[in-house]
Amino acid sequence: ARPKAVRHGRRLPLAGADALALPFRDGVFAAVTVAFGVRNFADLDAGLDEIRRVLAPAGVLAVLEFQRPTVPGMAALMRVWNRLVIGPVGRLLSPDGGAYSYLPASVETFPDARELGARLAARGLAPVERRELSGGIAALTVARKVEAT
Repeated sequence: ARPKAVRHGRRLPLAGADALALPFRDGVFAAVTVAFGVRNFADLDAGLDEIRRVLAPAGVLAVLEFQRPTVPGMAALMRVWNRLVIGPVGRLLSPDGGAYSYLPASVETFPDARELGARLAARGLAPVERRELSGGIAALTVARKVEAT
């Protein structure tokens, strides 16, 4: 991220941290975005709780994540793609071929749209928009922090 920011003439504070124990005060971010990361949380619910903690009142969470395709035929196409392309090409290009087996497995076990929405709502993050992308292979879910009553 640092080289990219420099290339674009931006000075940004960057931090690396455990998503389940963020080193930030409560309520300090107007928005939190996560792209292709929440399915990797060791504990999804704990990670969502931590995101809610650092969001300001009415703060927005945007999650871009792979999902099991919902478009007819796309699920079968993805299974073939994962078996014939992702796994073999990953093993050729990476010394950690297991990482490329992990990707399809992690998508299969990630909550579907209804379950993710329920988990967000249970944590005080009211889903406001969901948009499927790339034929249903990925989805953008946007939620807003609601104050406990």
